Amino acid sequence: MLAGIAWLTQNPEAEILARAQEWPIVGPLATKFRQSYLPLQPSDPTSLDSSPVAHDRSIEVVVVSPDLEKLGTRRHVWVQPGTRLYEEPDRQSRVLQTLQSISNLPLLDRQGDWYQVLLVRPDPSPLLGWVWLEDYEEPARAIPRQPDPVLPLPAVAADADRIAAARQLMANGGVDRECGSYPLITDAVDDPLTALCSRLTGDLESRYPTRYGVEPVGPPAETIVLFRRFEDYQSFRGLEQVPYESSLAHASPAHGYVALAVGDRSAVGVLGTLTHELTHLLNRRALGPALPPWLNEGIADDLAQSKIEADGSISPGKLGGETRIDGSAVTRRGGFAAAIDLQEALRSDELPTLEQLVQMDRQQFQQPGQAQLHYALSSFWVRYLLSGFDRDLKLGFKAFLKEVAAGETLTPELLSQRLGKDLEELEPRFHTWVRAQFLQPPNEASQER
Repeated sequence: MLAGIAWLTQNPEAEILARAQEWPIVGPLATKFRQSYLPLQPSDPTSLDSSPVAHDRSIEVVVVSPDLEKLGTRRHVWVQPGTRLYEEPDRQSRVLQTLQSISNLPLLDRQGDWYQVLLVRPDPSPLLGWVWLEDYEEPARAIPRQPDPVLPLPAVAADADRIAAARQLMANGGVDRECGSYPLITDAVDDPLTALCSRLTGDLESRYPTRYGVEPVGPPAETIVLFRRFEDYQSFRGLEQVPYESSLAHASPAHGYVALAVGDRSAVGVLGTLTHELTHLLNRRALGPALPPWLNEGIADDLAQSKIEADGSISPGKLGGETRIDGSAVTRRGGFAAAIDLQEALRSDELPTLEQLVQMDRQQFQQPGQAQLHYALSSFWVRYLLSGFDRDLKLGFKAFLKEVAAGETLTPELLSQRLGKDLEELEPRFHTWVRAQFLQPPNEASQER
């Protein structure tokens, strides 16, 4: 039955479908089906050819606002990987994009072997351009529709309504500042964080490619929203309907912002939180969206739990955190606390296996009572792979990240292949390395993170 329906979508002019329009009950459905799949006639005033065309002057790329409902009714052409999309029907014109996978694109116009097509992308705008298809022939109808690879995405600027909603929750509407390359909106004007922010963000942009071996696409464009009071941040989080508990901060790369609160925390503590959230933005620009939680959160905490110096600079690979001593009471946070949590879980045999970790979905990862341990395990798993404890693992992990950035399907099997060992085989060596972390607590209070 499914095969029959698929055949009818390719042959909406079939006689049996035309007759079905006169049958009781199913007649209206058959009529609607034919209207949906018959190609538009040239005289149709609603054709995509009359769609408005705009120009993005910053990159001079022609974009369109397509009628997505009509796209499915037009003739399409199959385009092979490596085909170039030109701005004009001329090989000397500018190349707008090189297609990375086989694509079935709506056909808008034709001039000989030049075909004007529309490349619909979720982010950024769709592209209108020309492809050269010499002696093009329609392929067999059974050709598979392979999905486009998931690639890194450029930064997205926050929309005005979202920023306005945040301002309404801030004292006096907040003020505009700069945090390196990021716009900063805050009502924590006097907090020391604002003086350290630029150094931190600059360090992150430069150190991320060195540590992980992948380069983010394009410059930052997102906004940092820094609330002075926790209550105001929590109100904003409620407006945004953040799906998981996030009492301190959250990032929304697709909506172009990170939001966090200062409250009564130290400046270095807030910088650690900011590092975590900004790394999510970098992950999207360097590796792509929809990463598995172990990788997305593991890289974010790998940097956030690194040592942050007094001037706001960051030292990836060097464990940091906060240690406060008040009489006989010692309080630790950040990387120090995560190391202790992992060591205690190892002793009590409560640590998930690496195989379990890399297969967790977001809901399993954020399981109440276990999320903190999952974050710590992810962070130290990434830190272990990059530690140089086993040089081949470091090279293999960077090779894995490069393939993810190139659009390779991210699977536990791909990770094991690039590491050269099964995760089960690596488990004992990883546990040995974890036990060796943070063996000598500081002798005095410090403000490291």
